[in-house]
Amino acid sequence: MDTELVVFDMDGTLSNTAPGIIKSFLHVAHELGVPEPSREALYAVKGGSLIDDMAKLYGIGREEAIGAAELFKEFYGREGYLEAVLFPGMQETLDALRDMGIPMGVATMKPDEYAKQLAFHWGLDGYFVDVCGADDLGLLSKSDLIDRCIYAAEAEPEKTLMVGDTPNDLRGARESGTRFVAVTFGYGFTPDICRQNGIPFTEDAGGVLDFI
Repeated sequence: MDTELVVFDMDGTLSNTAPGIIKSFLHVAHELGVPEPSREALYAVKGGSLIDDMAKLYGIGREEAIGAAELFKEFYGREGYLEAVLFPGMQETLDALRDMGIPMGVATMKPDEYAKQLAFHWGLDGYFVDVCGADDLGLLSKSDLIDRCIYAAEAEPEKTLMVGDTPNDLRGARESGTRFVAVTFGYGFTPDICRQNGIPFTEDAGGVLDFI
């Protein structure tokens, strides 16, 4: 067995978190008294600096965006995160990897406190060597977060598998020197895109095990 570590993205890979995130953004719009962002604009949010996201979505200045970010965090931490559910078959895949004795980690552009909160909510906090999320200013890259998981597991990058659903996940894997497999049930990659670009992929959670 060559794989020493499997690192998962969270949103669109481990779980469908979109409903709670969208609900939280719409709550902020209501509180600010501004028009609701379009679904297209909301799905275009890639993670990173929540403050920057607020400024772009609502057309507000930085000071107001700081307050908007706090409104989002308060609502998401109270209600929004509860709407996130694991994708079908993901629990079984995580169980199988744990039974195989393969360490796992999470590297997500979701703010760190919410990533850890969700892992605890799902009862998965004991599954991972580390759950690494983004900082408030968006200074940490995907590869920074992957590297933290690699360090926590004392694994070799070339023996690490990154599992994700977007080009940013693929970019992070390449920058960290890990292998990569795309899941096509999330928010980014489709089977056609993967085939056209020679990206290894799986259409279901259990397929991750084929790349171990």
